[in-house]
Amino acid sequence: MKKIKIKRIVTGITLSLFTLFNISIQPQAAVTTNNKNITPTSSGINDTDLNRKIIGYFPEWAYKSEAQGYFDAADLQWESLTHIQYSFGMIDPATNKITLGDKHAAIEETFADHPLTHNGKAVTLDPTLPYKGHFNVLQTMKKQYPNVKLLMSVGGWAGSRGFYTMLDTDQGINTFADSCVEFVRKYNFDGIDIDFEYPSATSTSGNPDDQDLAEPRRGKLNERYNLLMKTLREKLDAAGKQDGKKYLETAAVTASSWVLGGMTDNSYAQYLDFLSVMSYDFHGGWNEFVENLANIYPNPADRETIQMAMPTLNMDWAYKYYRGVLPPEKIIMGIPYYTRGWENVQGGTNGLHGSSKTPATGIYNVWGDDVDNNGILDPAGANPLWHVLNLMENDPNLKAYFDEVGGVPYVWQNEKKVFLSFENEKSIDKRVEYIKNKNLGGALIWVMNGDFGPNPNYKPGSTNINEGKYTFGDTLTSRLKSGLDAIGNCKVTDDSIPGLSQTDVEVIFGGKYDHPNYTYDIKVTNKTDKAIDKGWTVSFDLPKSAIFAQPQGGTATIEDIGDFNRVTITSSGWQNLGVGETASLAGSIKLCFGGVKNLTFNGMLPSNVPSNGNYAPTLKGISNTSINLGDSFNPLAGITASDKEDGDLTSKISVSGSVNTSKAGDYTLKYTVTDSKGLATTKERIITVLRILEPGQQFYDSSKTYKYGDQVVYKDALYECISWYIPPTDDGSPANTKYWKLIRVLPDGSTPAENTAPVINGAVNKQIYVGDSFNPLIGVTASDKEDGDLTSKITVSGTVDTTKAGTYNLTYSVVDSKGLKATSSVVITVSEKTTTNTAPVINGVSNKQINIGTSFNPVTGVTASDKEDGDLTSKIVVSGTVDTTKAGAYDLTYSVTDSKGLITTAKATITVVNDTTPEIPTYSPTKAYVAGDIVMYNGVKYKAKWWTQGETPGSNQWGAWEKIN
Repeated sequence: MKKIKIKRIVTGITLSLFTLFNISIQPQAAVTTNNKNITPTSSGINDTDLNRKIIGYFPEWAYKSEAQGYFDAADLQWESLTHIQYSFGMIDPATNKITLGDKHAAIEETFADHPLTHNGKAVTLDPTLPYKGHFNVLQTMKKQYPNVKLLMSVGGWAGSRGFYTMLDTDQGINTFADSCVEFVRKYNFDGIDIDFEYPSATSTSGNPDDQDLAEPRRGKLNERYNLLMKTLREKLDAAGKQDGKKYLETAAVTASSWVLGGMTDNSYAQYLDFLSVMSYDFHGGWNEFVENLANIYPNPADRETIQMAMPTLNMDWAYKYYRGVLPPEKIIMGIPYYTRGWENVQGGTNGLHGSSKTPATGIYNVWGDDVDNNGILDPAGANPLWHVLNLMENDPNLKAYFDEVGGVPYVWQNEKKVFLSFENEKSIDKRVEYIKNKNLGGALIWVMNGDFGPNPNYKPGSTNINEGKYTFGDTLTSRLKSGLDAIGNCKVTDDSIPGLSQTDVEVIFGGKYDHPNYTYDIKVTNKTDKAIDKGWTVSFDLPKSAIFAQPQGGTATIEDIGDFNRVTITSSGWQNLGVGETASLAGSIKLCFGGVKNLTFNGMLPSNVPSNGNYAPTLKGISNTSINLGDSFNPLAGITASDKEDGDLTSKISVSGSVNTSKAGDYTLKYTVTDSKGLATTKERIITVLRILEPGQQFYDSSKTYKYGDQVVYKDALYECISWYIPPTDDGSPANTKYWKLIRVLPDGSTPAENTAPVINGAVNKQIYVGDSFNPLIGVTASDKEDGDLTSKITVSGTVDTTKAGTYNLTYSVVDSKGLKATSSVVITVSEKTTTNTAPVINGVSNKQINIGTSFNPVTGVTASDKEDGDLTSKIVVSGTVDTTKAGAYDLTYSVTDSKGLITTAKATITVVNDTTPEIPTYSPTKAYVAGDIVMYNGVKYKAKWWTQGETPGSNQWGAWEKIN
């Protein structure tokens, strides 16, 4: 695991590859995912999610390394961090379960020869925990910093091998996800961070040591990764519901356009609490291009990308890519607290934009990887920032410069031609400014022992790596925190277009990737009951990480809307879209993009595209119908409704409008159904009540052929054909005077005499809650053209039981003075009121020491309270006993249960000691003892046999301590 000192992410390779465009597109499943706001403004984000985050990687191997500053978990910048990501866990290929990268460092290390301190104060392991190591230190420190979240990062550059085989089967994925739940519960972590490098179809991406497993699986990695993230989210949520807490799922993701070219479906992102972009390692010693490690902004002078459509090796490009995936408040910027560099640099400005084929070595490479474990570090120019500052202190020719275009500093030694990337206070301020301007969720730091501060062990003139003026510290991290605190919380982003109506047209955004271009193929299917005229449009928002090239047929316009370009493609002038027909729009796009948003047809939402993550319900069976005068008619006969999320919604269909079957004419009915998220679908149909024809008359039929002299009835009039021949056509109706002439208007076809039906208004579907009062007539009115106000005549059939959750059907009816009746059917949904129940809190429980014979009441000073129930002190239950007549340690467990059955427990150890003897000191692992010294440990008295330090009494039968009475 010590190999994972610096994550070597291959975002740049040779120019011959990068002169080509890298682009990707999501298949339809992913496109529809990205058409929704994965974080909806209505309910998906709470205030906690909007807090700016500072996420720091902790390297478990650092505490054993001089070059790493002997950095341990107590040394972390706890005051400045919001999240700590422990690096790294791995996946056991034999079991598909999460496993520890270094078990000894994580849970077994006693730190006997490694004093733990934080801000100069000693930190001791919590002896009550069943594990030691850094996990124990994290839990001990979290007692002081309870708001810091602990995440286990799984994978990393050298730890991703287990992902490939685990993803092969659904069983493997489920086993891994279950083991993650077990892990966070066992070690009290707040979530899991997936750092898989990389689930991409791009050949050779990822660690070369993993290629034997990766290459045969390239075609399925992206798809299986999405399933993994969905499964892990579901299992963490289920566990969180059981445990009464929120478990986080996050991911560290690549910023490389080359790697992202093989990730065509980013639907995994919808399951994340936030997404951390590894926006570093854009450049390094793997090729000759001497450029910055982690540009914020694109630099057109970057020699590696100078021939591309746009510079891609920068945070700004990566941000634009992921805007097609998530709102900015869920995107985290990566910041490197380490360097990369070259020696023997030729050209450039103080080395920047120069060339070198030799990565830096020696004192300029103290964090290089010892891949072969032979003590020889791979040349990389890798160093902590504090080491570079120490080099600058001792070498006046090693100077810092600032790239105002890229927004980051670098260091240059002109005599030795050494170039090192860098970070300092100015670049941190630039990053805070970028986070503010883009509304990002915060920053991710690799790695925390790279930050700098004054060295308490400074020895002027010393060349020892840990005796320079600087060592690890909190300079940049505290500055980052101050900056983010000053700008405040994120804002909620809503990328959707408000007020869109839905159309029964299906639009599928697909295509084919053929490096370097993507040929899109947009399929448009008319599922309405009417032909769509030529000149129809398809629009979508394309992230600015990509460039829309041109359509093949039709025309396109591009509108700048912030992080996106809104592309509107207008079909060719001849391209009508008949009922049931499918048309294609094709063209090309350059470079990668995470997905398109706001896919619309003629300015409306396609039927297959979700609104804010929710699919609209579907109405079926609605079509124009003709009936005969006097026929009975049920407007709901044959009509059904269904919803992707809610299932069958037929009972929730409401109909407005009426059909007078005693009067010939056209009647419009409007059908509406609303799903549980409030998304409604509406369709209209025309019911034609046919008049009684006179002998020899026929109705006009658009499917028939007519010739000169034929007569037809059309819209209450008699027409005669004046054309020699009219084929079946929509343009040949009697409304077209080119083909027909009006003979006469027919007499009224009503039976009885003309009378318009009454109208019911205000009868709509409603949702109420159990216990609410409900009057079905409130807000409902009725009127009639002939009779005026008929509200008092309304009758209601059906009942609503407000004491019981369920759906209830009501039918409103009103009859006018001529006996003509109008009805309206609605659904009243009675729902349970939901409340959130918080767990009770126990206060005053602590470990105590008492003397033999002292009276002891275990509940003295102990209280319990509950947000909903108030004082619960009287409900406290204590298990365990304390024998005050006998010395020893006694464990008590306190528990209290609220009215909803939620239980809280707390534990304490009561130590009974003999008060007839002088006070005996408690054993300390940091103190040295000599023969005859007596100590108390866990309520038991021990005497030292000889000099000892760090050996726990009772841990070794033949050790330095003997138990005494």
